[in-house]
Amino acid sequence: MHNMLKGELKVVVAAVVLITVLVILVLVFLAPSGLVNRAFGLFNAPDYLEPVKQDFEQLEVPEAPPSANAAFDGVVAAFKKQGPCVAKYNTVPDGWAISMDTLGESTVVALKSPKGIPARLETLPGHVCVVGGTLKSTVLRGFESDTLFIASIDNAGKVSRITSDVRTYTELEDLFGYENEEFAYAARNFYTNWIQDVPNNPDIYAYARREKRRIISPDYTMPNNVNILGDTMNVLYGVEWVEMDKEDGGLLYVPEKGKVCVFGTVNIKSKIVCSGGYLEGLDNACLDDEEEREFLSANVCG
Repeated sequence: MHNMLKGELKVVVAAVVLITVLVILVLVFLAPSGLVNRAFGLFNAPDYLEPVKQDFEQLEVPEAPPSANAAFDGVVAAFKKQGPCVAKYNTVPDGWAISMDTLGESTVVALKSPKGIPARLETLPGHVCVVGGTLKSTVLRGFESDTLFIASIDNAGKVSRITSDVRTYTELEDLFGYENEEFAYAARNFYTNWIQDVPNNPDIYAYARREKRRIISPDYTMPNNVNILGDTMNVLYGVEWVEMDKEDGGLLYVPEKGKVCVFGTVNIKSKIVCSGGYLEGLDNACLDDEEEREFLSANVCG
């Protein structure tokens, strides 16, 4: 009988300890800021729990500065635009970061503190994209047509022309200066669609520019995640992280509703004007110089 009571007493003590721990955790994670100290003081937490207490305190939601909030609001607003257009947003301040993580048909946008703790979160329908990187496992379409196919690109980024539209492929080489591998550069296609001077003969290219119809698409790559850190960003394609420069002048590209692209950039030091699109992204002069970004300045999202 004595052993039975002793066993029951152990169960009761264990239950009390468990309930105490659960109450502390509830107060820490669900109570308003400032109750952490009271939770630990209420139960007279021993000294060896001090490191745990400090970890809990660090998990309090940080307060973002106005510039970081403005950057976050600009990114969120871009997901609600129609496109094709260019959206403006504030540059992310030093130490803070904006991540965009696409899961299925939705993207989670997070504003993160210098310690990596989310200050704000919003889930939006759509997909993050990048004007930069290599297109893979896709087909290039001409003039956004469902029947004009310019080239195919395999899973390694190798380009093969498609015989159904050899003319456009050849004209892009002759009139726009494409090399074969450049057809797989998203930023090269963006430069062709919106910035590069277009010929009047044949007039289909000038017509496409006037009608805001892409000459060649896609002009962006589709990563799983983008993490913006000031004027650089980390981009996740599958299991591979790629670091890119992002001197974008505070601009985002909305090719169509539900897609928001950040600009990868490259500094072509030998050029003082916008020189084109490359594997890494646009020449940053294309985004810095108002005269070189006619489409960008004239087509800001409404």
